[in-house]
Amino acid sequence: MMGSELKKGLVRLLFVFYIGLLVKVILLRGVSPGEFWELTVHSPVWRFIPRPLERINWVPFDTIRLYIDYYRIVTLELSLLNLIGNVLLFIPLGFLLKLQKNPPLKGGMVLVLGMALSLLLEGLQYVSGTGVMDIDDVMLNSLGVGIGLGLYLVMKGLKGLF
Repeated sequence: MMGSELKKGLVRLLFVFYIGLLVKVILLRGVSPGEFWELTVHSPVWRFIPRPLERINWVPFDTIRLYIDYYRIVTLELSLLNLIGNVLLFIPLGFLLKLQKNPPLKGGMVLVLGMALSLLLEGLQYVSGTGVMDIDDVMLNSLGVGIGLGLYLVMKGLKGLF
């Protein structure tokens, strides 16, 4: 009994650490938490002054296509970092969300929660002005959540074989 409580506690601790890492990588790159708070609190969004719409991409595959078509201009490294990085960064989320609940969340709920977290982070980037809100990032992040969910299911299936 104590072993399962310890396991749950470690999973929760890992989950909190992972969410902190997401916040650092996505929202706090280049700014301190205090600066992010000030940017968000004093954002023109709260005063109903429209932010520049060019800071939002609602066209699916627009940014992905840009990185693929112009990788020589923006560099191959930057293109791969953006495209693959957005996927890799969210793989742990799909895995960790399945470990959080007892009974485990259904796969569809894991995907919905992953997409919702990605949308929240993208929205906070827009409101604070620390990044661009991009539907392609949400799609790539959601793909990462799906891969993480798939890895969990594969590992669970392999565990049953041994």
